[in-house]
Amino acid sequence: MTLVTTLVPVLAGPASAVIVCVGVLVFVGYLVIKHILPSVEKRFTESQDTVNSLMTEHKADRETFHAAIQVLTQGQATISNHLDDLIDEVKDIKDTVERIDADVDDMIKARKPSNRG
Repeated sequence: MTLVTTLVPVLAGPASAVIVCVGVLVFVGYLVIKHILPSVEKRFTESQDTVNSLMTEHKADRETFHAAIQVLTQGQATISNHLDDLIDEVKDIKDTVERIDADVDDMIKARKPSNRG
């Protein structure tokens, strides 16, 4: 009975509270190390992989966009050169038409009888 009377106050006293707290801390630490940290690490790795995948896709999209812009720029330069050639040709045609018109006017003036007299 003396053993019981000495052990009960020790088990119900401050020492037992410290033992229970240490046990709870060990259990919480175990949960954090074995379950929570691996879960967080897994989610972080997945999100990092997703970001890396997006960056790779973005780089491919930028290269495609860059190539398309180069093709469009070359096409625009070609069209501009053709348009310049066309403008020169239209100017030449205009000059020829004006010259023919002036020649026709001169011929008409030369054939008109004079109204004098």
